[in-house]
Amino acid sequence: KKTKLEELNMASNGVTDEACDVIAKMLQVNNTLKCLNLYGNNFSRETLVIIVKAVQQNNALEELLLPNNNTEDCKEQISILQGKVNDARKCRRCENYLNIKFSLY
Repeated sequence: KKTKLEELNMASNGVTDEACDVIAKMLQVNNTLKCLNLYGNNFSRETLVIIVKAVQQNNALEELLLPNNNTEDCKEQISILQGKVNDARKCRRCENYLNIKFSLY
């Protein structure tokens, strides 16, 4: 029996920008992960944007937790990307369409 990963908690694990590149690539192809918790890893702003953009290609993820990751200076940009992600999902008419919830605080 295959096990499906639905939640990945990487909060406060010292995840680096380099590791986030791998996470972003995983998000582009994963179709079972529903919640990704990246709280408190202190990524760069650029890495946060890469992760959020990767979510645009993921139809399964329902929740992305990003607090305490240098988000203060890019809230507006991430909010715009969140809208684009949700609009892209609507356009693809996903059977199980859900608005993704982004948590920045």
